[in-house]
Amino acid sequence: MGTLRFDLWKRRLVVGGAAAFIVFALGWNFGGTFMARREHVHSVALRAAQRERDAKITAWIVKINPRATIRDFGGDFPDFLVRVAEAKGIRFQLLMALIEKESAWDPEATGAKGEVGLMQMLPATAKLVAQRLGDKEFEPPVVGGRGYARLGSLARPRTAISYGLEYLDWKQREFDGMSPVALRAYNRNPRRARESWPNDRYAEEIAMTYVTLTHAIPSTERAQPDHPTHRIQRRRLHGP
Repeated sequence: MGTLRFDLWKRRLVVGGAAAFIVFALGWNFGGTFMARREHVHSVALRAAQRERDAKITAWIVKINPRATIRDFGGDFPDFLVRVAEAKGIRFQLLMALIEKESAWDPEATGAKGEVGLMQMLPATAKLVAQRLGDKEFEPPVVGGRGYARLGSLARPRTAISYGLEYLDWKQREFDGMSPVALRAYNRNPRRARESWPNDRYAEEIAMTYVTLTHAIPSTERAQPDHPTHRIQRRRLHGP
């Protein structure tokens, strides 16, 4: 009789343990499935937000420069713009505001002092950047007549942006973060960047366009930690 009771107890223990394991396994699987589905939904929503952001970037470029071409700004150009800006700790909206001020999104724009491209870089400055980046394929503008016979690599939007961002990054490091002084250093002789010129509203106009763009084309990385440079940009360009 004692043996029978022991066998029944052992059988119940085995069955109960198996049931508990099944319940645990089902719960684990359910939890894993729930998390996976949640991540999938988040990923889909993020991609949709990025597509909407990219469409708005393209629409903004065309609004400023109706002659903008698919060759220059089509494909993954908006995503490229965001990625290279964020890689330097600079808001893409600020980059867009700078380009709008410098060239109105005209890849072949040239300035009175010989500036070239979207970010209106001087050929001498671009050569320094090319050396720093080790870019042996960089083609400088070729002078011809009263202007340029060929604009070279700076007429290519992606090259112009990459080079301009590199130089802008030098200035924000030199002047302790992105600020009106750093913006003026990009535009004028850096040694005179701290000077106050009454009629020079270069940095202020870029800041105003930046504020407009942050509302018109919000960033999509809301859930990510804020980059320290982003906080400096907001505080210095348009307050806390």
